[in-house]
Amino acid sequence: MAERKPVWGSSRYFIEIEPDTNLFSTAMSGLVSFYDTRDLINEKECINLHELVRTVYDFWATILAPHETRVARWIEEYFENMGIRSDYSLLLRLIRSEEMITQQLEEIILETLKIPTDHLSDLLGIDENTVIIGRLIKLQQLPEDELVINELVQRVLDGHQVVVPNRIKGVHQFNLGDEKKSVEIEKNINVGDTIGSYSIISTIINRYDEPIKDIDVVDQIPYSYNVLMVECDNKEAKKEQSKGEDSLLMRWKLSELGPKERVNITYYVKRRINRIILEFTENDITVLKTFENINPSDLEYRAYTKYVNSHEDQIKELYIADTIPPEFNILRTIPEAIAPQGIIERAKMKGITVRWKHTSVKPKELIEKSYHLDYFPYLYRGKKLVKDKENRDIMKCLKILQPSTRGSGYKIVYVIRALEHLEDMVSFSDRIPANHVLVNTEPAEAQIMEEIRDENQKSLTWVTNPPERNQDITVILTVSGDTQPLFEIFSVQLGEKTEVEILEKETNVERELLAYNFDLLF
Repeated sequence: MAERKPVWGSSRYFIEIEPDTNLFSTAMSGLVSFYDTRDLINEKECINLHELVRTVYDFWATILAPHETRVARWIEEYFENMGIRSDYSLLLRLIRSEEMITQQLEEIILETLKIPTDHLSDLLGIDENTVIIGRLIKLQQLPEDELVINELVQRVLDGHQVVVPNRIKGVHQFNLGDEKKSVEIEKNINVGDTIGSYSIISTIINRYDEPIKDIDVVDQIPYSYNVLMVECDNKEAKKEQSKGEDSLLMRWKLSELGPKERVNITYYVKRRINRIILEFTENDITVLKTFENINPSDLEYRAYTKYVNSHEDQIKELYIADTIPPEFNILRTIPEAIAPQGIIERAKMKGITVRWKHTSVKPKELIEKSYHLDYFPYLYRGKKLVKDKENRDIMKCLKILQPSTRGSGYKIVYVIRALEHLEDMVSFSDRIPANHVLVNTEPAEAQIMEEIRDENQKSLTWVTNPPERNQDITVILTVSGDTQPLFEIFSVQLGEKTEVEILEKETNVERELLAYNFDLLF
C-alpha cells in the first residue's frame, strides 16, 4: 500500500491522500480519505458538521477550482459508504452557510453586560473562596436556524473561555525613606510535592542599603487554582484575604524589612474544573463562569457539580462546558456523557472538556453532574530490586512517568543504580501502546530498540553498560501519544542471565507526584 500522509485538516477533522490512484478522473492522482480525530462520527453528528464540510471544501479548493455541488456530492457518497445517512441539500447549504452565519451573528448580538451573581453562590454550591463571573448577552432575537444557534454557542464559549496561567501577578508597595515605591512582579507556578499540587513562591526582597517600611504585598491567585495551604517564614507578617473579579487576593503587610533581608511566602494550590454555563431565554444569554474543586476519594479523584435554574421562567436551552485539567483522565461521568446530551472532547495537554445540553429547564430544577477521575501521571513510579543467587542486593531500577510540560505525550525516565560492582551489560525492557511514538532520547547516544509486539503494544529495550558501584545512570524518553501510557512494571536483564536467574524482585508500584531526588525514590 502506498504511504499515506495528511495533507489538510482542522482542529477536529483531517484528510489523508493515498498517492498513485485516481480520484474522479481528475488530473490529481490520489485516493482521499476522511478522518474524525475524536471518533464521534455518527448519524446525529452529521446533522451539524459545519467544520467537517468547510474542511473538505477548503481541501478540495487546493486541488480543483471550488465546486460546491461536487464537494457536497462527494461528502454524501463518502458518508453512504460509511453507512451514515446524509442529506445532499443540507451539505450544500452548509458549504454556503459560513458567510450567512457570520452576518446573522453580527446582527443579532446587541451588547454584553456584567451582572451580579452573589445570590447564586449558595444555590450552586460554590467554594467560598471563589466567585461566579456573570455576563448577560442581549440579543435582538434568538435565532431559529439550528446552524446559527450552534455557531452562536461555540462563539460564546470561546469568548468566555478561562485561560489558566502558568504565572501569577503581584504588586509590592513600600516606603523607602520619604519615597513611596511600587513594583509589579510575576511568579511561576511550579509542580508541588504532593499528588496534583502546585506551589507558588512569592518573595519580598529589600534590595536597598536601608530599611524599607510599611510593606504592602498583594498576590493574585487565579480562581482556577484552589489554595490548600499558605506558609510564610516571617511570623510578623499579617495576612488578609479578599475576592477580586477573577482571582483571590492575598494581601500581606509588614512594618519593616532590613537591608538585603527577604521573606518567602509559599502557596500550595491545586487545579480546579473551569465551568461555563449558558442559559438561553427568548432574547438573552446568561453566561456564568464557576470553578469547581477536585477532591481525592480512595484511589480516585471526584468532582461534584450542580446547577439550579434560578430564573422564574423556564430556560429554553442550557449548555454546560466543564474543562477538566490535563493531568486528569475521566474514568466515568454520572450521568454518562452520551450524545446528543453529553459529549467528551479531548485536546492535547489542554484538558478534557465535557459538554452538556439540556432543553426546557424548569424553574428551580436541579441538574447534577459527577466526575470520577484518575490522576494522569506525573505521579507513577515503579521500582525493582535485583538480587544475585546469594540473595545479595546488586542493583536497583526505577521507572518514572511524567507528562510533557508543553505539548502532547509524556516522558519515561529509567534509572539504574549499582549496589555492587557489575561487569555485564544491563538490559532494561518496557512496553508502550502500539500507536505511541518515541520522538526523543536523552542522552541521544543511548541505545533504545523499538519492536512491535502486536497490534496493541510495542516493546522498548534500553541496553547500557552498568554504572559504577553506588552510581546512577539515567535515560529520558519523550513519547508522543494521546492515550495514557502503560503502567506495567518493566523487566531487567544482566548479560545473558534471565530474570529468574538474577532473582528480580518487584518492590513497589506507586502513584505520587515526583521530585527528582533519586535517593528518596530509591
